[in-house]
Amino acid sequence: MNEHDTDATPDATPEANPDVPLAENPEPHEESAPEAEVVEIAPATPAEIERAEFLIRQAHLLRQRGQNTEASRSLEEAAKIAPGHAATQIAVGDSYAARSRWDKARACYELAMRVDPTNREAESKYGEAVLKEKGMDEALLLHSIDGGTGAASPKAATMLSVLLPGLGQIVMGQTRKGVLLMVTWALAIIMINLMPGGFNGLMSLFGASREEFNPSVLLPCFVAVAAHMGSIFDAASQAKRAQPVRIERPVPPVDKPF
Repeated sequence: MNEHDTDATPDATPEANPDVPLAENPEPHEESAPEAEVVEIAPATPAEIERAEFLIRQAHLLRQRGQNTEASRSLEEAAKIAPGHAATQIAVGDSYAARSRWDKARACYELAMRVDPTNREAESKYGEAVLKEKGMDEALLLHSIDGGTGAASPKAATMLSVLLPGLGQIVMGQTRKGVLLMVTWALAIIMINLMPGGFNGLMSLFGASREEFNPSVLLPCFVAVAAHMGSIFDAASQAKRAQPVRIERPVPPVDKPF
C-alpha cells in the first residue's frame, strides 16, 4: 500500500481545522449613506391657487374678528394646498410676519424662493425675516446680559455705591470687596459717633453744637470718606470699562442654492 494512502487526509473544511479562519459571516462593508434628495415641488394648479387665495382672505377676516386660532389654521391650510405657488407662500409669510412670527414667515419665504428662485420679493422678505428672527434672539441675549459680573450693571452699581459704600460691589458679585468697603465705612462712622468731641465736635465747627471739637476725629472721617469715594469710583470705573456686547448680524442670503 502506498504510504500516502495510509495517511488520513486532513479535512480542509473550517470546522475540522481550527487554524483556518471562519469566513461564513464576513464583516459587512460600510456603505455610505445616500445623499438627501431635494424634493421637487410641483407647480400649483389654478384650482389650488384659487382655493389658497380664498383661505388667505378668510384668515384676514377671522383675524379682524379676533378668531386667531381659526385664522392660523386657514393660513396653514393655504400653505399646504399650494406649496408650489410663490405668491401664496409670500402672502402666508406676510401674515405671519405681521404677527412677528418670524420663524414661520421665514419658512414660507424660503419655500417661495425654492419655487421661484428669481422672485426678488421672496428673496428680500426672506432676508428681512432672517434678520428679524436673529434680532429677537439678540434682544433676549442682551436682556440677559447685564454688563457686570453679577446681578446688576456697573451703572446701577455706581448709584447703589452712592447710597451705601460697598453695596454696588456686592450686587455686582464682588462680595468680598463690597463687604470690606462697607465694614470699613461703618466702623469709621461708629468711631466718629463714639469719640468724645466726635460728631458733635464736627457740628460745632458749623455752629450746630457747643461741644469742643476733637481733632483726632479727623482720622475716622478720612477713613469713612475714603471708603465711600473708593466704592463710588470703583463702580464708576467698571461702568466705563464695560463694553456693550457686539453681535454680528447675519448677511441676508441672496443666492440660495435651490
